[in-house]
Amino acid sequence: MKIKQWSFLVVALFALTLTGCSLFTTKQKKIQLTIDSSALSNNAKVFYVMVKATDKNGFLTDSYDTLYNQLFTSATLYRSVIKPGQTLTADIPVTTSKDFGVYFFFTNPTDRWKVLITQPIPDDYTVKLGVNGITDTSAD
Repeated sequence: MKIKQWSFLVVALFALTLTGCSLFTTKQKKIQLTIDSSALSNNAKVFYVMVKATDKNGFLTDSYDTLYNQLFTSATLYRSVIKPGQTLTADIPVTTSKDFGVYFFFTNPTDRWKVLITQPIPDDYTVKLGVNGITDTSAD
C-alpha cells in the first residue's frame, strides 16, 4: 500500500514539474490595443506608434519631439510601424500602476496625435485614425 502512495506522489510531482506549476501562477494583466488606420492616415505614408507609462502631468507636458526621442528607449512599453489602411492589434503587458500614453507620430499631426488610457487599464482599447490624427477611441 505504501508503494502505491509513493508512486502516486512521484507521478503528481512530476506532472506539476512538467506544467511549470501553472496551477500556482497568476495570469499577467494585458491590454489588447487595436489601432485602425485609414488608407489616408499620415497622407498614406508609414509612421510610428508608441505606448509608454506616464501620468497625467507628463502626458500633458511632454512634447512631440521629446516623445519621439524616446521612441527607441527602454521607456517604451510598445512601438510599431503603422502602414496606412492597416489594423494593428497588440497585447501589451500592464506592468505598472501608471496610466498609458499612446502616441502617433504623424508627419503633420493635428492636436489629436496622442491619447491617455487611465487606470484601471481596460482589457481592450481601440483607436481609430484619420488622415493626421485620432478620430475615435473606445474602451471595452
